[in-house]
Amino acid sequence: MAKVKKFLLDVLTKTILPSKSKVSVVFLKQLSSFLRLLAHEEFKTLLLPVMTKAMLRSPEIALSAVGSILASMFLNLSVYMSDQSKMFLTNLRSKEENTREDEIEGTLALGRQCSIQSRSSVLDLVAPFRTNTLSSAVPLIPSLSKVVDNAVKQSAQVAIVSEAVHAAACLVKIAGVDLATEQSLAELLTLVVDTEKCMFYQEKFLAGAGAAALQSLTSLITTLLISHVDKVGSTPTPMLRSLAICMMSSVSSVRRLAVKEVSKLSNTLGGAGIVTSLVGEVVTLLQTRQVVTDSQARGEAPPGGDLPASGDIP
Repeated sequence: MAKVKKFLLDVLTKTILPSKSKVSVVFLKQLSSFLRLLAHEEFKTLLLPVMTKAMLRSPEIALSAVGSILASMFLNLSVYMSDQSKMFLTNLRSKEENTREDEIEGTLALGRQCSIQSRSSVLDLVAPFRTNTLSSAVPLIPSLSKVVDNAVKQSAQVAIVSEAVHAAACLVKIAGVDLATEQSLAELLTLVVDTEKCMFYQEKFLAGAGAAALQSLTSLITTLLISHVDKVGSTPTPMLRSLAICMMSSVSSVRRLAVKEVSKLSNTLGGAGIVTSLVGEVVTLLQTRQVVTDSQARGEAPPGGDLPASGDIP
C-alpha cells in the first residue's frame, strides 16, 4: 500500500498539478478513493506545496484540478483556510469566466472540508470572501456587484446566474455588518428581495442550478430572512419555495446546509411563522417531487485518513 500511495502521489505532484494544460476532472475523480486515504502530514508536506505553486504559476490551469482534489479528501482542512483563501481571492477578479467558475468551485470544496466553526457564515462557504473585519470585505463589493449585474443582463443563462448567486450571498452578508454598508448596497438588496423579478427564484434557474449554487441560494435566502427581514415583505412565497427546493435537493450537502440554516431561522423573532410557511411549501412540493439520497453513510467511509468535517447523513 505504501508503494501504491507513493506512486499516486508522484502522479499528482509531478504530472497532474504541474501540467501545462487542464487535466480532465473525470480523470481526477478516479483518484478520489486514493485521496481519501491521505493523512494530514502527507497532504501538508507532499501535496499542499505543489498545489500552492501550481496555483501561483498558472491558476487558470490548476484551479479545476485543485478543486477536484480538495472535494475528494477526507481531512478537516480548517488549518489551511486562511492561506488558501488568499490565493483563491486573487482569481475572483480574473477576466476569464471559466477561471472565476473554477475558483468558486474550488473554494466551496475547501469550505466543505473545514470545521463547522470555520463555515458558520456565508463568507465561510465561499472561502475567498471569508473575513473577520469589514475593512477586508468592503473592497470585494465592486467586483461582486459586477458579477450580479452581469447576471441581470443575462438572466436566462443558468451558468452566469449561478456565478451571481455566490456573489449575491456574500454581498448580502456584508450588507448586514453596518448601516453605511447596507445603504451602499441598497440597489442589490432591492433586487434580491423582488421575488417576482429576481433571477434566483425563477423556475429555470432552480431546475438547472448545481449543488454549489443551491448552497449559496440557501445562504442568501436565510440571511435575508434573518438580517434583512424588514425588506423582504409579508409574503415571500417564491423565496420560501426556493428554500424548500434546496431542502429537498437530491444532493445531500445541499439538504444538510438548508436544514442547518433553517434551524437558525427558527430561533429568530418571527422565525416560527416563517418556518411554518416554509413547511407548507415543502408539503406542496412533496406532492410532486421525490427526494433521492445520493450520499454514502458515515459508517461506510473507507479506512484511513480523517472523516470530513461534516459527514453525510446516514
